Amino acid sequence: MVHLSFFFLKFFGAIDYPVVSIEDPFDKEDWEHVKYFSGLGICQVVGDGLLMSNPKRIERAIRESACNALLLKVNQIGTVTEAIEVVKLAKDEHWGVVISHRCGETEDSFIADLSVGLSTGQIKAGAPCRGERLAKYNQLLRIEEELGDQAVYAGDDWRIP
Repeated sequence: MVHLSFFFLKFFGAIDYPVVSIEDPFDKEDWEHVKYFSGLGICQVVGDGLLMSNPKRIERAIRESACNALLLKVNQIGTVTEAIEVVKLAKDEHWGVVISHRCGETEDSFIADLSVGLSTGQIKAGAPCRGERLAKYNQLLRIEEELGDQAVYAGDDWRIP
């Protein structure tokens, strides 16, 4: 399985479609293959099911170099304070952080504010085809407008905390 994923990323990524980030390349309990895949250094490897926004699993992933980015679902971890703590933990290890929506989302755009407030630089809200998703993207645009010249586009440095 690892060899097929490696081939896919090397072959297709090197031609026309560079893959810069992949979420959960293997099963949530397959620490060995995720660690191997992450160690290839091909792209950002985001832990979602592997980490489940769980501080103990995040600490294990850091110890074992199992991935290099955290997918954070605030309502999965519990409180905003706990979310801030795991973001600090991830950033201390120079990981990327993706603030994510959950299934059954509402038009509440809080994750956009949280993503900007914690300087994560990445948000996962799905394709902009439904109102609850557009609400998050529209909030990001409002924040950018409010920040004016102080708003910074990360560009090639998008993964640098």
